[in-house]
Amino acid sequence: MASKTTLAKEKTRKKREFYAKVQKVVLDISTEKMMELGVKTDLKISYRSGNRYISFSQYGKKMSVLLYTKGQIVLQVSEFCHEEYEKQIFEISEDEKEQEEFIEYLRGMFSLLLNEFLDEGVLGFHGYMDYLVHFGDVEIAYNKMMAQYPNEEDD
Repeated sequence: MASKTTLAKEKTRKKREFYAKVQKVVLDISTEKMMELGVKTDLKISYRSGNRYISFSQYGKKMSVLLYTKGQIVLQVSEFCHEEYEKQIFEISEDEKEQEEFIEYLRGMFSLLLNEFLDEGVLGFHGYMDYLVHFGDVEIAYNKMMAQYPNEEDD
């Protein structure tokens, strides 16, 4: 049987590995999308007291993925005409299956959100924020917007 100290170190190591995967997904998707579009976006990665902050900003808007040492992963989105949207999107779990399911969810959700942030969506980021503030969920807002403007994505 491993000691409490050994178990705590192992748990911390696994959390760091998971956060590294989350960070890699966010950076891979953003790098690919920004290079494809040739869009000027400021990207800032900060590490403070073990917390990781990945922030994207353009004039009048900001989007951040926050990874806290206590285990929360939080999404923050703001745009000059709307109140800041903040939502915890995951609470760290020791279950590796749950972690992998979250990574897959993050790939899809972050890709949609980044597309909107970079004004490549059907209404631009401002229009998307109208839906996000109203519905309170990234994917629900996107799906409601697409239901209302179904043919716009093909243009």
